[in-house]
Amino acid sequence: SWDNPVSVKAQIGTMGFAPKSSPAAICRFSTYKLYLTWIGSGRDGIFYSVDNGLADNNWTKQQKLECPNLTPMTADGSSASGLILNDLPYVFWHAKDTDSLWMTWGKQERPVPG
Repeated sequence: SWDNPVSVKAQIGTMGFAPKSSPAAICRFSTYKLYLTWIGSGRDGIFYSVDNGLADNNWTKQQKLECPNLTPMTADGSSASGLILNDLPYVFWHAKDTDSLWMTWGKQERPVPG
């Protein structure tokens, strides 16, 4: 059986979510961290939140994924996805007004609430 559904917005606070896009979950099993990425409501960038991965819904407030010299903007109806590799989060997306895919990676693992 499954547990009762929980509103992510109720856990992290203010958030917008673009229509025709999908959230993506990225899991790190060794320290039980769960990353959630989504596209902002005005396609105003990629946002993420991190949870301790323990069923107590201890999420960080939403954070905007920002890169040096670039704020990732996404194409209509696209989503951001990712994975954890060598303890670093990687995120991939279809860039706005281009015919290409982009990626970035975190320079360090993101903290979660204590």
